[in-house]
Amino acid sequence: MSKRILRFLVLLLLAGISACASAALSPAGTWDGVLRDPGYSPSLFRIRLDSAQGSWQGSVVFGSDTVAVASVTRARDSIVLRLPAAAQNGILRGRLSADGRQFEGRYEPGESVTFMAARPGTQDAAAFTAEAMRVEASRHLATSLPDVPAAVPHTDPDSARLITSDIQLFWDAVGRAPPDSLASYLQREYLDRGSVGVRDFIRGRILSAEDLAAMVRDRRARYDSVRAAHVDIARATSAIRAAFRRLKAIYPAAVFPDVYFVVGRFNSGGTASNHGLLIGAEMYRDADAFPAIVSHELIHFQQHYASPTLLEHAFLEGSADFLGEMISGAQINNSARDYGLAHEHILWQEFKAHFADTTFFPWMYGKPPDGRPNDLGYFIGYRIAQAYYDRMADKSRAVRDIIGGGEGRVRQLLEASGYDP
Repeated sequence: MSKRILRFLVLLLLAGISACASAALSPAGTWDGVLRDPGYSPSLFRIRLDSAQGSWQGSVVFGSDTVAVASVTRARDSIVLRLPAAAQNGILRGRLSADGRQFEGRYEPGESVTFMAARPGTQDAAAFTAEAMRVEASRHLATSLPDVPAAVPHTDPDSARLITSDIQLFWDAVGRAPPDSLASYLQREYLDRGSVGVRDFIRGRILSAEDLAAMVRDRRARYDSVRAAHVDIARATSAIRAAFRRLKAIYPAAVFPDVYFVVGRFNSGGTASNHGLLIGAEMYRDADAFPAIVSHELIHFQQHYASPTLLEHAFLEGSADFLGEMISGAQINNSARDYGLAHEHILWQEFKAHFADTTFFPWMYGKPPDGRPNDLGYFIGYRIAQAYYDRMADKSRAVRDIIGGGEGRVRQLLEASGYDP
């Protein structure tokens, strides 16, 4: 036998042994790792896999949320974890390393989102998670800032303050920070010195100085492109004041909180807290857009009914669009409205089957996988509120009922509206 043939047989044998060893490695047990999305800070997660019952099962822990995996598929070293609708039908598609120490791949349908994981307590896991642990520490610091007692809203629409000082703090911090110290400058000069509006916006939006710094580094040009709108907020003041007065005219019980214009991470145009209205100013390139989002959040500030089901929550959001448009002349969900009007019957037929759902995706709060625009649930709620208002002879009562969600009985309000396209 020639040396060339002998060498080939040895290599073939070694390859077979390696393949068998790889196939024998089990992914069962726990994996600690990080998700990496360009422009965002890495986030920790934990995977648990088990095949004791004869088929693969598992769960994924994101922060304090544990999501049961809908299905696990394994083919040799390839593993696919499919998450349920509650987790937006995400997919972790990965592969075990040849030595079985690492599990890595990509997260779908995210664009360029990858993950890496290893066994807890190993050097590999420590290396993967070091940066994410620093981010977690930054988040803990951000959320531990002292709280401020809730503010008493004004009954006079002209007494509410429009506060823009946080925007200058943000730009001062970004302008002075060396490239390798952006997070510390944002913590010290923006989050620590910011208004109560900034502190309220940290939760669920800014998250931490590390998270904000990662976004600024990745999308600096986009931040710079909206800076002119920040300078021109004063141009929107009169329109915002006029919207406040219109609400007082159609709903005398209205109260008017202070409005804080802050800078976040391109993930929220606005929200409300018990201190006032919080507007994510970086979301708007034109100051003319501010009256619509402020008006939408102002309506939310008046609403105080529970909305745990899809029908109730769609009405909560859609009615804020409807009344916000009534007082400002514009609304915030034009793409959903245009698509909804063109496909209203089929959307309603689909939506009716999900009234009692307690998860809102894909109708709200995420990009639907079928290419439809975001937040079509807002459109449905808008149209129910509009139908009710149009049908009621007493418009003052209609406004009260819409803001109160029919005293929390949205289904009865829907029946009274006659809405059924």
